[in-house]
Amino acid sequence: MKIKVIQLTARADMGGGPKHVQHLLKAIHNQVECFAGCPEDKPFFDSYKGLLGDEKMTTIPHRKLTLKALFSLLKYVKKNDIHLVHSHGKGASVYGKLLKILKPSLKLIYTPNGIHVDEYSRLAMMLYQTYEYLTCGLFNHIIYVSESEREKAKQSKLFLRNKFSIIPNGVPTFYPPANEDLAALRNSLFKQPERKIILTFSRFDYQKNMQETFDIAASLPEYNFLWLGDGEDYLPLKEKAAQQGIDNINMLGVQHNIDAYLSISDMYLTTSRWEGLPLALLEAMAAGMPILATNVTGNKDLINRDTGDLYELGDISSAVEKIKQMLENPSFNETVIKDYFEKNYSVNNMASGVVKIYKELV
Repeated sequence: MKIKVIQLTARADMGGGPKHVQHLLKAIHNQVECFAGCPEDKPFFDSYKGLLGDEKMTTIPHRKLTLKALFSLLKYVKKNDIHLVHSHGKGASVYGKLLKILKPSLKLIYTPNGIHVDEYSRLAMMLYQTYEYLTCGLFNHIIYVSESEREKAKQSKLFLRNKFSIIPNGVPTFYPPANEDLAALRNSLFKQPERKIILTFSRFDYQKNMQETFDIAASLPEYNFLWLGDGEDYLPLKEKAAQQGIDNINMLGVQHNIDAYLSISDMYLTTSRWEGLPLALLEAMAAGMPILATNVTGNKDLINRDTGDLYELGDISSAVEKIKQMLENPSFNETVIKDYFEKNYSVNNMASGVVKIYKELV
């Protein structure tokens, strides 16, 4: 009998968490019987449905708890005799805990995908710590995606009593697009396409800190900056670039097929305030691209002297100097970066670790 697992996420729009669920489903759906519960967001709701089929899908609201959704989800779990709930992110963890209370025989796994507490006031943090202390016993197992994520949870006094594993995120092996005119694409993106390209794909929000990426780009007019993604800070930054006459940033919005952009770029930049273990950096690494990243949770697990460099959050001048050094005096080897990725962060490694935990619990 196959283990029946439902993956729960309160988001299915563009982002690392929903994309992680997509990679996980693709890698494990032949080993365990998979179901998914998520909002009808694009693009990942359709992606999950295409992989699993209509009958293996159910819906919950986007980052919102309702009793109607909870009891509909409970009915779905009972109807399909699901054994295990794997919740991804805070919103989905609330549904998972309530399902466990209503159906105690369920096994519950939680993947935080980042310990998101940096914006909390002191009072909010105390309330959140109390809530998790009282309810975290409902989790049978926690899967952290990086060593520093586990350390962040420990420092924040969260999930101290829970059994846990550290299973790094994984992404598929990168293959350059065979039928894409990469030279033509590069020429279409910038007025001076001969300049080296620094790639970032990201949500445009507080966590991802794209204002800092903007400040770095404004300090380096000799390079082209290519940004993929969307969010609350997207339009303000686009307007700011136009007002200041900055023409070395091209903001393309959400792009579902990123392989061509990875193929034409020379390095990757992230200015995040915190991460779990960012898929964007793994995708850059899979393509053999050196990375400059903030020295924060998640990022620092990935970067070593063979894969890139770190700078301290907010230190724009240091970031600028390190980018110049990385691009003008390159010491990174594409093959070495790809080999390091395959050894440590392949999607198959991730999947085998997760399935092992499922089998131990059920």
